[in-house]
Amino acid sequence: MEVVRVIDGDTLELAGGDRVRILNIDTAEMPPRSRCGTERKLAVAARVRLAELIEQGEVITLVREGRDRDPYGRQLRRVRIDGQDAGDQLIREGLAQPWRGHKADWC
Repeated sequence: MEVVRVIDGDTLELAGGDRVRILNIDTAEMPPRSRCGTERKLAVAARVRLAELIEQGEVITLVREGRDRDPYGRQLRRVRIDGQDAGDQLIREGLAQPWRGHKADWC
C-alpha cells in the first residue's frame, strides 16, 4: 500500500486514487475552510506531521473497524505506521482530537 499524498491531517490518498479518512481522529480544517487563525495553524501542522510520520515509516497498515466508507466515498480506516497508531500519535501531540461523531470547534 502506497500513500501518494497527504490531503490534510486526517485524510490520505493512495496509489490508485482511493482516499482514506483516518477513523479515530478529527483534525482542524485546511484553508480556505478554516474558521480562524488557530484552526488554520493547527490544520497545516497536522498535515505536515502526518506527512512526516508516513515518510519516516517503513510499514503502513490500514485497519478496518466498522463501516467501510464515509458519505464521501473515503475508506474509513485506522492507520498504523510501523505498528503505531498514527491517529493516537497526532492526538498525543495536540494536533488532533478523538473523533466524537462531529467536527470539533478549533477556534
